[in-house]
Amino acid sequence: MTPAISIRIGDSKDRGFVLDLGRRVCESSLSAIRPAPVSLVEMAFERLIGYIFEHEYDLLIACAGPRRCGFLLLLRDLPDEVTTTEQAFVAYMAVEP
Repeated sequence: MTPAISIRIGDSKDRGFVLDLGRRVCESSLSAIRPAPVSLVEMAFERLIGYIFEHEYDLLIACAGPRRCGFLLLLRDLPDEVTTTEQAFVAYMAVEP
């Protein structure tokens, strides 16, 4: 039987997991219409993660039993372009293949 999925708030101890999983799956976000070298996609992911970790964000970790199986990074300090009010932005999400 598959364990139930639970979601918890992530912390600094989860950063290694985020970097590892994100690097392993970032190629899956490539478009067939706009291909790019995998090394460029990995570099863009690492640049995005660096940006997020320097700003206000929330990290949610998905767990199957005790095992981490995914994450969602929510950026919180980008104001809406039109109203300039606060907004949240899902910056990156990844799940174990």
